[in-house]
Amino acid sequence: MTNIMFWNIKQGSAANYLEHACLENDVDVLIIAEDSTENGNVESILNRSSDNQLYFEYKPVPSLIKFFFKGTSELNLVSDVSDRVSVRSVKTKFGNTILIAGVHIPSKLHNEDVDQYYFSRRIKSSIEQAEMDNNNNKSIIIGDLNMNPFEHGVTAHDGLHGVMDKDVALKISREYSGNESGFFYNPMWSRLGDESDGPPGTYYYNKSGAVNYYWNTFDQILIRPSLLPYYTKDGLKILTKIGTTNLLKNNNIIESRVSDHLPIMLTLDH
Repeated sequence: MTNIMFWNIKQGSAANYLEHACLENDVDVLIIAEDSTENGNVESILNRSSDNQLYFEYKPVPSLIKFFFKGTSELNLVSDVSDRVSVRSVKTKFGNTILIAGVHIPSKLHNEDVDQYYFSRRIKSSIEQAEMDNNNNKSIIIGDLNMNPFEHGVTAHDGLHGVMDKDVALKISREYSGNESGFFYNPMWSRLGDESDGPPGTYYYNKSGAVNYYWNTFDQILIRPSLLPYYTKDGLKILTKIGTTNLLKNNNIIESRVSDHLPIMLTLDH
């Protein structure tokens, strides 16, 4: 199995929990956004408990997206479209190759919906180009989309084209206005609300205004249909506890002294 984790750590103190999170969950590839720690600090934190170095950082260019990988895996550069979209080719310990697009779409605090939609189109274009260049459609998108699964940037035909139904995703693509667009399966739909497996979302924000969701599922994983044979429902996790530290307060609001986002994890039998 290959375990991939993403966390928008934001607060520098969150980095101190990464080692526990990676060791407890046997993480093969770690992707983080908004790292506010000192340069190189995360790599040393990840390897504190080992006599030998377990994790290595892949850093060809400065980016808001940072990749760390266990020595049993291999990462290669595919593209860095911007400091918010990085695509890597990951050769797993089983010899299989997966394309991972680590993303961090700008926040709604400073951007309109149309700006986020524009970024979604750039991500889609980047991953499609990577698939063509590498002759490999086994790809995932993982990161902080700063949008919920039902928003246009995530669902639109020329956006990420993420759907909630595996059977629909397995149709591979659909045509709209003369253009063919491939599907992603978005399992995060099943994590919406308090009757889902786990917390009601990945980010809690009590804002003013007529519409307030309180819980948002901004951190998401989208999976190409070609990887669905290696995915099960149990392969998606929103982590709420690391070591002895509960990431949720008693009222289920995220414990912001660690991070205001919950980490997400994907396990593929590949």
